[in-house]
Amino acid sequence: MRIGRSQEASAVRVHRRSRSAMVGLLAAMGLLGAACVEQEGGDGTAQAEDATDWEPEFVDGELQPLPDGFPEHEITLVNVDVAGSRDGLYARTLDKVLSDISPVDIAISDEPAVQGGTVYALADTETRPDGMEGYYPVITDIVGTATDFHIEPITNDIDSTLQDINFLIATEVHPFVVAQRADAPWGASFDEFVKYAEQNPGELRYISNGVGSGHDIAMEWLLNELGIEVKKVPAEDRAAATAAVVAGEGDITMVAAEDVVMADERVTPILFTSQEVPEPWSDDPGVASAKDFGEYGLADDAPWATVLGFMLPAQVPDLHDRWMTALFEAAFETEQYDRLRMTVPGISLELRSTAEANEIAKASYDYSEPVVRDVGLHWEDQ
Repeated sequence: MRIGRSQEASAVRVHRRSRSAMVGLLAAMGLLGAACVEQEGGDGTAQAEDATDWEPEFVDGELQPLPDGFPEHEITLVNVDVAGSRDGLYARTLDKVLSDISPVDIAISDEPAVQGGTVYALADTETRPDGMEGYYPVITDIVGTATDFHIEPITNDIDSTLQDINFLIATEVHPFVVAQRADAPWGASFDEFVKYAEQNPGELRYISNGVGSGHDIAMEWLLNELGIEVKKVPAEDRAAATAAVVAGEGDITMVAAEDVVMADERVTPILFTSQEVPEPWSDDPGVASAKDFGEYGLADDAPWATVLGFMLPAQVPDLHDRWMTALFEAAFETEQYDRLRMTVPGISLELRSTAEANEIAKASYDYSEPVVRDVGLHWEDQ
């Protein structure tokens, strides 16, 4: 039997908060949050033992609640973007798949935030009813969230660090793509692009996805490592960056594979940060991938990609974390999830455990800090 079914359960709620407003709210809630944590402390040893002994139980395909009753009511997937975005569609895919797996209703809350606002959104969920129990998993690009700590003064603003986040799970990877205008004078080849840019320093116009986004950091790293000088022109987002290159207002950008597809051959992909060039570009001879990095003196362990999954506050009880992880793992293993998500261009379905997801976050944080500082994007340098 499904718990808490109501006519309102499937409604998609939209919240819009600026980062400054969110910081103010969190500051005002600080004492209350501290008090709640103190009251909920309990016997940590007993909780750890319970978490160790617990195993997921499914009855007719439905994940059963924990002995403490969790979850007792609706779970809300928090999407820090618009409904039609990559993350919004990810949430809606899971909403469909989880309808037969979850014992409670699943809702989606679209909460568009400014660039770098994902950690602020996570902190905001802590102030909501049962916000420290695990009812508000936030969709996250693990690499992007880790690098946000170098771009935004998150720790100063809300006293939050990477250790305050538990990255529950990752389920898919989306490579970054260097795309150029279709009529580029050097041709449709990454190698020829590099040669042309080296011979014409400062001539090419790089249209960036904002300033300090994951795509921008990766492109700054690439250009810096290759010794290429460009004119940087920031765009509002990936769509705007792609549109500028399509219109001839820029020469190159770094976006996602779906942006290249949407441009309908008016831009040409020349580099993917995945190890292999994905379909339908795998047979294009001029397209490079991360496995070619060594030919250009680039580190082959660079973490540049969107690693999509969920995160919760680190203070959420471990057993609740494990239950939520089991829920998402069950969704990932369905044919429906595979069928719906494999339509996304360039996607690679890769399940990563909680331990692995947190390792990805830590490695991305460590790797990106010197990169961000070298290119002058660290918040302390602004």
